[in-house]
Amino acid sequence: MIIESLFPTPLLITKLNRNITDNEKQFIKDSALSVRNNINNSITTSNNVLDNNELKDIKEYIETHIQEYKQKIISPKYDNTLYITESWINYTNKNQSHHKHSHDNSLVSGVFYFNIVENDSITFYKKKSGLSLSFDTETANVFNSLSYRLPVSNNMLILFPSELEHEVDINIQDKTRISLSFNVFVKGVVSNVGTTKLIIN
Repeated sequence: MIIESLFPTPLLITKLNRNITDNEKQFIKDSALSVRNNINNSITTSNNVLDNNELKDIKEYIETHIQEYKQKIISPKYDNTLYITESWINYTNKNQSHHKHSHDNSLVSGVFYFNIVENDSITFYKKKSGLSLSFDTETANVFNSLSYRLPVSNNMLILFPSELEHEVDINIQDKTRISLSFNVFVKGVVSNVGTTKLIIN
């Protein structure tokens, strides 16, 4: 007997191999002075934080792995570019959480962790379509699980399809959980076949 795993959901996970610099730390601290409510936590009023010079190196690091995601996962036939459309910092204080959501009007999304809390994680949810029966299962596996809790660490970068729902548990620690989120879209030739031809400028 053979059991195949068809159409897996790709996550690119990597880690920045250096400490966060003092300038980067100061920018993150200063940015906390200009935030807005985001249901259960706060995010920066700026949605282009990666355009600031203080985060230039981190942006370059992220862009390098966006290109890796493009080549190894999407593997496009034609000339196109993936680019960051928006970016913001999340601040989750004690007794706060990050609500379940996905990212609309985006192809790939990502998160970079500046300051995690103890036993920190992000939970991803399986996309449902059509008839869905939720069995009580004896043993969880990649086929029957409806969610997956991924442990995270400082300086970790995760890239994932924007349609993938995700959330973060309540922060019960006396420290602020800080992460950077961003969205990615495409420009150039997506498809060049007949009536499905698509070029995005």
